[in-house]
Amino acid sequence: MHARILLLISVFFLVSCNRSILPVQPDKKQTALLILPGFGYNGSGESAMRATSADFKSHGIDLFVADYVAREGIQASQAQLAAFMDAHSLRDYKELYVFAFIAGAWTLNPYLETHQIPNLKGVMYDRSPYQERAPRLAAENLAILTRILYGLPVFDLAKTPYPSLTLDGILIGLIVESRPTSFVRFFDEKANAMGPFDFAPESFKQKSMDCIYVPLTHDEMYTRFGELVPEIQHFIQKKKFSSGADRNAPTGDLYLKP
Repeated sequence: MHARILLLISVFFLVSCNRSILPVQPDKKQTALLILPGFGYNGSGESAMRATSADFKSHGIDLFVADYVAREGIQASQAQLAAFMDAHSLRDYKELYVFAFIAGAWTLNPYLETHQIPNLKGVMYDRSPYQERAPRLAAENLAILTRILYGLPVFDLAKTPYPSLTLDGILIGLIVESRPTSFVRFFDEKANAMGPFDFAPESFKQKSMDCIYVPLTHDEMYTRFGELVPEIQHFIQKKKFSSGADRNAPTGDLYLKP
């Protein structure tokens, strides 16, 4: 049982040493896309994102993937995020967009409320009624393992309500995962006990101009990142997701187990 639990937490958080991804030839006259991965980011996710760099470049977008999550917690992660942006002069680009995974949103939003980034034009958030319960599940059921492997950020997310971005003048889009990971399925009874799973745009407590749904788990948001690229590019270029994107929130009974 302990071995199975260790396997599950490793599958969810996917421990590995991942590098930041930087454009080969930065062009600050273009647009920069900053991706803020979270606990699911591993070697497979890094490879999937790196493979999209040339495609983004062909659309006039320089891709940056930041290594910013600090063991000391979310505040320390904000400092590392700021250092990454400064080191790569992201404020010097004509336009800056951000794609924030779950930990990225908890890190980015409080930072933006107190620090101006004049060239920031839009933020896209990866949201999930399922996966946003995972930090609490890990903190309450695997506290020692979680602290050893990841330090304090997981606990910060577990106890901190979503910090909504309230700034005006920034385009905001939501990309919502509609399938649970094996980690959340393993703790299905405890996840269900936290309340109903609500996929309506307003349930995410984040103002947005557009909200779409993708049939992916949180893990697949990394490993199949290439499938998200057309919608990300469309949002950057057209200020909304494509007309073919799914905007129908899942309804009816949602079962965690397959």
